[in-house]
Amino acid sequence: LRRNSKSQFKMNTPKKLVHYHLLNYTTTIIQVSIILSKIQSCYFDSH
Repeated sequence: LRRNSKSQFKMNTPKKLVHYHLLNYTTTIIQVSIILSKIQSCYFDSH
């Protein structure tokens, strides 16, 4: 029964919502990488 409900939920999930979450995820990764690179450059500048 649980397996069935899971598959039904997947079918009912709008593609736009999935796309939005993927977009959000990638933006977060990009922001984190930018912050990390800034921290690295600051660290190397001070040392």
